[in-house]
Amino acid sequence: MHELALAQNLMAVIQKTVNDHGGGKVSSATLKIGALTHVEPETLGFAFSVVTRDTCAEGCQLYFERLPLVVRCSGCNFGGEVDVQSMMCPRCGAAGLQVVSGREIELSTIDLEESAHA
Repeated sequence: MHELALAQNLMAVIQKTVNDHGGGKVSSATLKIGALTHVEPETLGFAFSVVTRDTCAEGCQLYFERLPLVVRCSGCNFGGEVDVQSMMCPRCGAAGLQVVSGREIELSTIDLEESAHA
């Protein structure tokens, strides 16, 4: 289950970021996930809830933004989104496509709760 390892790494990045910004409690975070990552948001969300127990991110709402598979065809120079299942150029039918994006796993936002001491 690579979602558990991903959740642990995500928590480490969140903890470092929170520490670098003076601490606080994380209320939400957004993760961008490319189409080729094969990450299951429900499984990752469960793993994240387990690894965040007793941390600054306990109870944090994890949001997911799915990113499409974007390719470039070396045969006809097509550039754009394609279906992950086909991986063939929709213009010329070539199979040798270069992946431009779709492999990303990126923590894009972390929202901290307002401090009661502010």
